[in-house]
Amino acid sequence: MTAPLMGNFPAHIAADSAVAVWRLPHTDEVQFCYTHQAQHSAWNGNDTGFVINPFHSALPQVFICGKLEHTTTQELLLSSMEVPSTATATVQLQQAEYEMYVAQSVAAIQSGKMHKTVAARNTSVALSNFSALPTFVQLCEKYPAAFVSLVYHPACGLWMGATPERLLSAKNNTLQSMALAGTRNAQQQWTDKELDEQHWVTEFIEACFISASLEPRVAPLNELHAGNNLQHLVNYIDAQLPEQFSAQQLLPLLQQLHPTPAVGGLPKEAAMDWIMHHEPGERNYYSGYLGPVTSAQDFDLFVNLRCMQVCGNTAILYAGAGITALSNPTAEWLETERKMQIIKSVL
Repeated sequence: MTAPLMGNFPAHIAADSAVAVWRLPHTDEVQFCYTHQAQHSAWNGNDTGFVINPFHSALPQVFICGKLEHTTTQELLLSSMEVPSTATATVQLQQAEYEMYVAQSVAAIQSGKMHKTVAARNTSVALSNFSALPTFVQLCEKYPAAFVSLVYHPACGLWMGATPERLLSAKNNTLQSMALAGTRNAQQQWTDKELDEQHWVTEFIEACFISASLEPRVAPLNELHAGNNLQHLVNYIDAQLPEQFSAQQLLPLLQQLHPTPAVGGLPKEAAMDWIMHHEPGERNYYSGYLGPVTSAQDFDLFVNLRCMQVCGNTAILYAGAGITALSNPTAEWLETERKMQIIKSVL
C-alpha cells in the first residue's frame, strides 16, 4: 500500500476545477483526483482519473483526468477546503403521487409492456452548517462496506454517496460485477418478488459477459447488509480477463451493462422507454455509475446509489424501488424512505 501523501490535498476548489474523493469498500484508504481546469470529455478507456456517468445519455459523461493520490480521513477533517455546488431544478413527489406512479407501472407490467421497471424519486433536505469533507468522513465511518464518494465537476455539480453496488471492476486479470436487486427490511422474509428480481439481474449480467466473449462465474446467492436495517440479495459474478483486454472491448461492455435491470428494468429498451416517458423528475447522475479508472484492466466502477446532489443550502436525495407485477405501492414508498435514510443520517 502506498503511504498517504499528507499535505497534497487541494486547499481550494474553484468553480471551474474538478475533484473526486473516494474510499473503496472494506478499506481505510482514501484517494482523490484533482484538476484545476475541468475538461468536458468522456473517458476513453485508457487515461487515469475518475469518471461519473449519468443514468441516461441525455446528460454527458464526466471524466476528471489526473493522478490518483492518497490522503487520510484525518487530513480531510483538517482541510478548510470548501467544495462548490450548483443549483438545479427538481420535481419532488409526495407519497400519494409516487404510489400512483408505482400503480401505473404495475399496470403496464401486467399488460405485458415489460417484466420489471424501477420507480425513482427525490426529496429535498435543507442544510445547516453543511461541510462536504466532514460529511464524507462520516459516511466512511458509518458504512465501511460501501463505496463512499464525493465528486464535483462544473458539468454535474456536487454529488456524494455511499453505494453498496459494484457495476464492474477489473484487477489482477479478473473482471468483477454483482447482481444486487432484492431489497427488504431485515425483519422481513424474502418473497417471490425479490427472488424474481434477483434472478433477472443475474441472468442479464451473465448474458452481457458472454456477449463480450467472457466466461462468467456466478457465486451462490447471498445477503448483503447495506445499513439502516436494509438487506439485499446478491450474487457475485466474475470472469477471467483476456491478456489483451482493451478499451475497444471494455467500453461496449459498459454500454451494454448500464443500466442493469437493478436500476432500469427488463427488457432494457422497454423499461427505459417507460421511465423516460412516465417517471416524474430527472434522475441526473443518480443510478448512473462512477469510480476511479486507470486502464481497461484496472478500474473500479460502482452504481451511484444512496446518493445526494448538493445545491447550495439544499441536498437533493435520490432513491428508487424495483417494480414488478407483485409490487405494493405503499411498500415501495417505504423502501425508498429507508434508502434515503442512509444519507439523511449524516445531514
